[in-house]
Amino acid sequence: MPNDTSSIPLDYKGVMVSSTFTDLKEHRAALIKLIDSNGFKAVVMENDSAKSDVDVLDSSLRMVSDAAIYIGIIAKKLGQIPKCSTRNPGNVSITELEFNEAVRLGRPILLFLMGAGHLVLESEIETKVGNRKKLNVFRERAKKMGPDSEVHRVYAEFNSLEEFKENAAKAISDLRLVLQKKYIKPPVGKGKKATADKKHKAYADLYQATLKEELGYIRMLGLPGVESIKVSLNNDTFVPLRLSDRHERGDFVAIESDQQGSDHILYPDEIMKQAFHDRRGRRM
Repeated sequence: MPNDTSSIPLDYKGVMVSSTFTDLKEHRAALIKLIDSNGFKAVVMENDSAKSDVDVLDSSLRMVSDAAIYIGIIAKKLGQIPKCSTRNPGNVSITELEFNEAVRLGRPILLFLMGAGHLVLESEIETKVGNRKKLNVFRERAKKMGPDSEVHRVYAEFNSLEEFKENAAKAISDLRLVLQKKYIKPPVGKGKKATADKKHKAYADLYQATLKEELGYIRMLGLPGVESIKVSLNNDTFVPLRLSDRHERGDFVAIESDQQGSDHILYPDEIMKQAFHDRRGRRM
């Protein structure tokens, strides 16, 4: 069984598809096509080449740990039960072992359950009483968020191949959002304020560059052959000033701190627009 050092998903958008195989070939093929065509990578047994150093159980659990998201499909057949007293002491199916590993690693889980109305071949129905009981227990346990929880995870039930395709298409379209919530976290202490500060700095830099261009020369009027002299303007030349659109006796009020409340702060482009507007108004 993979150790805890393998709990971080590989650096690609891998989606593990876990289910029985022979009874769900068409469903798996449709799901794999949807995954691959939406910019993800299907992590499935169909693409898993034979490895001499691992068996089926280790290979399956490795696929779960390599993927960023787990998709489980539970139909009407239990499937293969790997015999191993240490790695499978509960004697459960390989699909259930894969599900257990996804839960242990905290992978986001998407679950599809075949409904009673889905038509299947007789050979695709579990006939052994003991295995049928195991399948029902697994099905009900997979629905729940935890072993002691009565809250069900989100799952989709399907009663035809077409209904499965529709449900799967919607789920795959939501996968990117799931990945962002799970693995992309905003920097600590930064949020909307950091974004606003960055935007305001960009405005300030642009405004300062414009002023340097316009005010960086002294026009030498009346001196033949000397039109202008370049003046060195650095960052110390400019004093930061925040203006509010709150009026006091008809004039703008300078704000020296944030203690004034949530006034609308005016930035250079707004100040210039307001100045030209007021100037035109006075002329009229």
